[in-house]
Amino acid sequence: MADVQSSLDELVDLVEDAKQSFLSSSMCKIDRRELLGALESLRELLPAELVEARGLLAERQHLLESGQAQAAEVVARARAEADHIRTQATEEARRTAEQGRREADRVLAAAQDERELLVRAEYVLIEADRRAERVLEGVREESRRTRAEIEDWADGRLAQFEMALNRTLDQVRRGRERLRGPSEVVLDDPAPYGVT
Repeated sequence: MADVQSSLDELVDLVEDAKQSFLSSSMCKIDRRELLGALESLRELLPAELVEARGLLAERQHLLESGQAQAAEVVARARAEADHIRTQATEEARRTAEQGRREADRVLAAAQDERELLVRAEYVLIEADRRAERVLEGVREESRRTRAEIEDWADGRLAQFEMALNRTLDQVRRGRERLRGPSEVVLDDPAPYGVT
């Protein structure tokens, strides 16, 4: 299947293979119908290239949305884990406090020990809150980093395509300008292919 690049190669070959004009070594004669046919083929291919560009933009959007969905899922799991840890710590603290009250009523000597258990339970709750906050912060950072990487990758792909499309459009403009000239295309020292 032909693409824009092969159509441009065909145009370059047409100019390179053209007969030299007897007036000047830098001029040549090109068959008008053959040149117009090659340019028309190129014109038909450009919409396909634009569809590909739209596809890349849609792919970038899909990657961004997928990254956001994954980040939201990670944050939701982290929140659920934090809630679970907090609930367990709260339940543990409640059980420990209840046990301490019963032991204090039963044995006055054990009251001091039970108070230490309550202090430990509260420490567990505080540590659980701190751990949950650290987990959430780590997830948020990972989400930001993942999103930045996806955006950088998509931006790089789009920049490459933009450069290729701009080169193609420049070549098409030059070709059209040549078509607007006389039927005999005159090139002043044609540059090698790919040099503008």
